[in-house]
Amino acid sequence: MRAAQIINGVVASFIEVEEFTEAWVSPEGAQIGDTWDGHEFSHAPAPIPAPVVPASVSMLSARRVLISTGLIAGANAYLAGLIGMDGDLARADWEFSPRVHRNNPLVIDLGSVLGKTPGELDALFIAADALDQAAQANLRAA
Repeated sequence: MRAAQIINGVVASFIEVEEFTEAWVSPEGAQIGDTWDGHEFSHAPAPIPAPVVPASVSMLSARRVLISTGLIAGANAYLAGLIGMDGDLARADWEFSPRVHRNNPLVIDLGSVLGKTPGELDALFIAADALDQAAQANLRAA
């Protein structure tokens, strides 16, 4: 007979057995990862995929996230303090670029100046991407 092996209340594997025991139960409808309460199986929820860090987001959404997290003043101060042509170019990008790229050295430097880890910077980009997605959905619905 086909049986489900239960380890700590979770279906771990399937095997052919002569008879069912406490560790081996009839697997009717069971899948690996399902839970067993001693009487019935409950399907394990599908794993939630990790969010994908976007390569770029709209500058508008990036700024909105910085505003909502209280980081906009620090970002503006950092950019204002950059000198020479590099500073002028950085401010031009900040003012006129339609998108901001996650791997841009200015973004990496800005994240560091704002005290953000790479993971926290990724989270800001994920939040900005969610705003971009919502804006696109609103445009499609209109």
